[in-house]
Amino acid sequence: MGIFRFIPYLQYALVLSVGLTSHLTQADFSGFDPSQFSNPAQLLSPSIINPVITGMGIAIDHRAFEPATSLGTNPGIDIGVELELVRIPDPVFTALELAGGSPVPTSSRTAPVARLRLDKGLSDNTSFGLSFIGYAGTLLYGFHIKYILIKPEEGLTWALRGSMGWAKVGFVYSRTITPALLVSRQMDFADPYIGLGYQFVTGSFDIPVVVGTETVHLTGDGSGSALTAFLGTRFRIAPMGFQITLEGGYSTGGANYLGSKLGFSF
Repeated sequence: MGIFRFIPYLQYALVLSVGLTSHLTQADFSGFDPSQFSNPAQLLSPSIINPVITGMGIAIDHRAFEPATSLGTNPGIDIGVELELVRIPDPVFTALELAGGSPVPTSSRTAPVARLRLDKGLSDNTSFGLSFIGYAGTLLYGFHIKYILIKPEEGLTWALRGSMGWAKVGFVYSRTITPALLVSRQMDFADPYIGLGYQFVTGSFDIPVVVGTETVHLTGDGSGSALTAFLGTRFRIAPMGFQITLEGGYSTGGANYLGSKLGFSF
């Protein structure tokens, strides 16, 4: 049996992830089509590029969905899918409208995001995780590394975590680096946690423009940052190995989210 009994569930998770990401690309991020702008060069103004790069970077950043406690090493593997609803910050759409883009209704500023996940314990104190999804011009991927600072037999576990996430949505490219401090309290059936981090975002626009018979690329760089706070709980159902993590987060940049990671532990 082993890992093979979970393959059908992982196949369903893959189909669901691709479906949600397809919806994200075709509906919620339709404003990132450069053809809608009569003068794409206006997009390269710092007043446009900085809020867009920052907003997208903090909204669709890689998120660990993990408590401070250890995964272990025997074998210490989690495989699953991450599902989120994230608010795309209003300054993103305000900036695009100023550049001549189509207005986006408030109801369409919350986007579904889905990613495949792999997490692995490296030692009793260290673990890492990967996330990825790509579909129809949208590419999201990232990783995190966690190190446990304090791990008493009873009481609170404290850990430091660093993550990096990359995203491509239309002509927008972003990279987000997030150091975070988190604390959790492991129990028999659940592992609640809370954390605080800071997101540093850099990125660029790469806008293809047809001039005569040639295509030229208008490029520009932007950056920004935001404070983020999050809390969640991981539940495990033994002996099946099924786990579900529920997490919500607040961002000073407006990218609040609710999400879940579903998968199996080995």
